[in-house]
Amino acid sequence: MGALVVDIGLFFVTKTRLQTMVDAAALAAARETIPQLATTDPVTEAQQVAAENGEAAGDQLAVNVTNGQVTVTAVRRVGFFLAPVMGIMQSNVRVSATATAGVLASATGVVPFGVEKQTFSYGVTYVLKAGGGGGTTGNYGGLALGGKGANVYEYNIENGYGGVLRIGDYVNTQTGNMSGPTSSGVTSRLDQDPAGSFPPQNFESPRIIVVPVIDSLDVQGTKPVQIVGFANFYLESAGGSGNDSYVTGKFIELPQAGEISSSAAFYGAYNVKLLQ
Repeated sequence: MGALVVDIGLFFVTKTRLQTMVDAAALAAARETIPQLATTDPVTEAQQVAAENGEAAGDQLAVNVTNGQVTVTAVRRVGFFLAPVMGIMQSNVRVSATATAGVLASATGVVPFGVEKQTFSYGVTYVLKAGGGGGTTGNYGGLALGGKGANVYEYNIENGYGGVLRIGDYVNTQTGNMSGPTSSGVTSRLDQDPAGSFPPQNFESPRIIVVPVIDSLDVQGTKPVQIVGFANFYLESAGGSGNDSYVTGKFIELPQAGEISSSAAFYGAYNVKLLQ
C-alpha cells in the first residue's frame, strides 16, 4: 500500500511535469516552422525550451520534424522508494507531444476594418480606416460584418464580430465615414486599457485587434470584397472628426485561435496548437 501511495504517486507527478515540458517545447518548436517567424531551427528551439522547463540530467529527449509537425518525446527514469521491497527498483516515464503551426486561416472576434494586402512591418503605424479623401467612392475601410448600419458596425468595433471568417470569404464594405460609431467604438476599447503602451505587456488587452486583409478595397458603394488573410494591430487612436475620422494601429505579429493554412500568404496572424 505504501508503494502504491508513494511510488505510483511519484510516477504520475513526474509524468505530469514531463508532459508540461514537452508540450512547451513542441509548441515553441512548431512556431519556428513558419519561415517569417523563425529565429532558429525547430530542433534547437525545442531543446532550449525543454532545458528552461525542467529537463533533468539523464533525460532522453528526441525531436522529430515531419511535414510541418514537430513531435517532442522525453523519457525519464524514476527511482522508487518503497517498491524495491517487491523487486521493483525503478521505471521509465515516457511522454510525447506533437504540435503544428501555420498562417491563420479563420478568425472570430474580427474588428470591422479592412486593410488592403501589403507587406506589414512590426511596430509601424498603419491606417486601419481612412478619413475624408482617403477612401474609394464612398468606402473608407469599414466592413459590414453580419449586417449593415451604424449600430452593427459600432458593436463589432467594441466587441468583435461573433461569426467565423475565413480566407477566401467575401464580406461587404460599409459605406460612409461612420465618424460617430467609429469614434465611440474605438474609444470604448481604449478605455478598457487606458495605461496600455506598445509593445504590449498584456496580450489580452482589448487594444489588440485582428482585422481582415482584403484583396482590394477599390470598389464603388456597398460591394463584396475578398479576405486574403488576417493581421493583428495594436489600436492607437481614432483621430479627426466628421468626414475626416480615421483609425490607426501598430502592426504586431501574434498567435490567434483558429484554423491554420500551410499555403496562405502570411500577414502576421498565425496559430500554434497541440495535436496530441
